[in-house]
Amino acid sequence: MAAQKNIKVTPYFDLAQVNASEKTIESHKGQKVGYDLLIAIPPNMGNKALIDSDISDPVGFVPTDNHTLKMENADRIYVIGDTTNVPTSKAGSVAHYMAYTLVENLIREIDGYAPLPKFDGHATCFLASGFEKAILLDFNYQVEPLPGKFPFPGMGPFSLLKESLSYILLEKGTAVFQGIIDSYPHGKKVYPSVPKGEPGTFAIPELEPDAGNAPIEAYLEKVAAGINRHAIHTSLAEEFQELRKDRNGFILKTSKNDYRAHAVVLAFGSNVPVELGIYGEAKTVARKLENPADHLNAPTLVIGGGNAAADVAATLSKAKRAVGDTTPVYWGNRMEHFKIDKDVARDLGEEILLGGHIKILQGAHPRIGEVDEEGVERLLVQTQAAEYGKGVNFQQWMSFPMKHVIACIGTQK
Repeated sequence: MAAQKNIKVTPYFDLAQVNASEKTIESHKGQKVGYDLLIAIPPNMGNKALIDSDISDPVGFVPTDNHTLKMENADRIYVIGDTTNVPTSKAGSVAHYMAYTLVENLIREIDGYAPLPKFDGHATCFLASGFEKAILLDFNYQVEPLPGKFPFPGMGPFSLLKESLSYILLEKGTAVFQGIIDSYPHGKKVYPSVPKGEPGTFAIPELEPDAGNAPIEAYLEKVAAGINRHAIHTSLAEEFQELRKDRNGFILKTSKNDYRAHAVVLAFGSNVPVELGIYGEAKTVARKLENPADHLNAPTLVIGGGNAAADVAATLSKAKRAVGDTTPVYWGNRMEHFKIDKDVARDLGEEILLGGHIKILQGAHPRIGEVDEEGVERLLVQTQAAEYGKGVNFQQWMSFPMKHVIACIGTQK
């Protein structure tokens, strides 16, 4: 890489003096190197207050155990970041990785246990290589920088020891996977599944649900911990607004910033809800289950024939059953058949077997949204219709307050 960019590297050169008149620098061994423009980085020194104290070495760094991060020859003192004298980079990423060991050992010290030698010198560094590109290095005490993928071995998405672009992950919500937070029922269990045609288990371990089928809240905490552990550069609450191409790549505009990028990965879907297609003044229904407690002691209608509707119906029924509420959850679909995955069907079947009050309405058609004489917005649903001939029709309807109707009927483009 240095040769390609016409950069001459002179290793093991300890700068002793600068000869400005002849435009050379000289090492302590007498070696000279000429220059046109000199940019010299001064020696890295510790804080003067530490140098003037009795706890640091002569250059201002605190003698620290390489693995426990405890100060040498001292009790109940731990050191982190640039203040240490451990043999690794003076980089923010090092302090980030140190923090995991330091916090654990502080807690152990408080509880009366010996510290654990867990820090391995892990460092992640970027070397700017020009033209908005960089080289990513990842190494520790024992392993020199090697080629491969980061942060997930074999998956990346970033290459090691190879010139590549910097990156940023933009999220519209206030947390990563905000869409799942908004759409999944509270307490819904997460089952591991692998897309069809993909071999083996999850390629990214941090995204694989636990074998115990933990609830969605615990799964998202696990994902967030993985993002934090691998220091994935993320910016939250940035809403996509515009993407346009120019001769050097792309210009991406968000609600907060403008970005120039060589490549853009768009990972969002349509979020325009499908309309119920009903007549009348009252048309507003919930699109997600905010809080099951809001629907206790009242019959509730869930509309939709897919996984989301089945999840909501099972979750609502479980919440009602837990407090002895016998009011039913009606699960209605325009079609005669429901299409749900086996894991979702397992949850639903389990809830029904445990005594959940779920009543299925096949061929249920939301028809009219009205305001009753008490000012309550209601949805009228046609549940049955039959013709008896000679102009005689039989119809059966049900009426639900809009606040107890949840429409899980997808989105449109």
